[in-house]
Amino acid sequence: MADLTGTDMVDIIPKRLSFKGRVGNTREFDIEFLILPNSKSLTATEIGKTKRKVGVCGTLEDDFDEMLETLKRRIKKALSVTYMKPDGYISGSKAVGYIE
Repeated sequence: MADLTGTDMVDIIPKRLSFKGRVGNTREFDIEFLILPNSKSLTATEIGKTKRKVGVCGTLEDDFDEMLETLKRRIKKALSVTYMKPDGYISGSKAVGYIE
């Protein structure tokens, strides 16, 4: 798709990123980079039972490194919030999820 859209491919795309969670444990995220006909996206999916998913979408002209830094900030923000307690009760007044 990069050839069809004339988009430059990045030389090094990380396959996995690691971050410290709220209680100090390491959280691993698989990284997926897609070039679509009129946009590109970076998606991080947590490895483990919570499977948090964080994404960044951009235009074909957007800088990959900037998109990656935005993704990292969003991952850190997602790890800083607890929506559901281990016993299944909602923490606070908001629950977040996704349907795949």
